Amino acid sequence: MNQKTSQIIDGLRPNKPHRLTSAEQTSDVIREAITTGVLTPGMKLQEEALTASLGVARNTLRESFKTLIHEGLLVHEINRGVSVVKVTVDGIRDVYAVRELLEVNALRDCPADADISAIAAAVESARTMVEKDDWLGVGTANIAFHRAIVALAGSSRQNAIMRSLLAETRLHVSAWGHPREWHAPFVEKNRQVYEMLARGRRDEAAVLMSQNLKESCRILVARHEEGHHENLAG
Repeated sequence: MNQKTSQIIDGLRPNKPHRLTSAEQTSDVIREAITTGVLTPGMKLQEEALTASLGVARNTLRESFKTLIHEGLLVHEINRGVSVVKVTVDGIRDVYAVRELLEVNALRDCPADADISAIAAAVESARTMVEKDDWLGVGTANIAFHRAIVALAGSSRQNAIMRSLLAETRLHVSAWGHPREWHAPFVEKNRQVYEMLARGRRDEAAVLMSQNLKESCRILVARHEEGHHENLAG
């Protein structure tokens, strides 16, 4: 593990000042680090460094590893240990297929009196971050937007699935380059989805969301294949 990776892992701390007490809490911290791009594709996770940083027992960390491996965020290789999963075209397509099911259905089926304030807040936050030229902040607002969409379904199971899917999406985007290149086109697209929903035009909002997710998937697949070909040529 190189010095930079060691420093990143050492910087992983639970939000609360006390030690983590469960594998579930530990999983949340690691998953959030993947979602926000702190942990990147292929990064090796050393048990000793993580137990020290998070203040957990080795058995607790291993339980959280099992959970995140099951979610497809981490991978265990014999004689190489645990690392953040690498991006594949099949993985990108699979994530977006499931995301489309969750997000489109949540929009189409949400009650007319659904509380959409969290969606509005995410859209406004993205606009504010654009004005500040804070594109990592725009990415955080984008995550909040899509989480809030799925939350319309009122299902804790779907919310949990979405947390994992967004973490995988962040892995896919991490190889994109400057976050502005990726997020800029979708700031306005997210706003359009929100405005349709706010006007009670749920079916139209669902159609827009489907189009946006299909476009995101297409762009990421093309970018990944382009990068793969460049690596082969190099």
